[in-house]
Amino acid sequence: SADVLLKVAELARRCDGEVVVLHVIQCEEGENIEQLRQQTKQLLADIRYRFVTVTGVVSEEIVSVAQEYGVAEIIMGKRGHRLWENVLVGSVSQTVLEKSSIPVVVVEKM
Repeated sequence: SADVLLKVAELARRCDGEVVVLHVIQCEEGENIEQLRQQTKQLLADIRYRFVTVTGVVSEEIVSVAQEYGVAEIIMGKRGHRLWENVLVGSVSQTVLEKSSIPVVVVEKM
């Protein structure tokens, strides 16, 4: 989401960091991927970044790609589709927090 991209852009600018934007495909999402690529290009125009797409179980792929690229932090959005998820961390976020040895930052919608 744009909220997450804005947050990673802010953090990357502070330390001249590179951003790895990951999109995990669960089904046919060609149109959504292109929209995300354009949004990424616009919001991270002044930052080094890589756009990575993989297919698989979202939480597992997030941890795997983060380890593969040697990232310093995993920054992810919280969807909160259900009422109780507005109070608790989402199930994907929770799984990543439990499985990752890399620090995880969960960004709420602004």
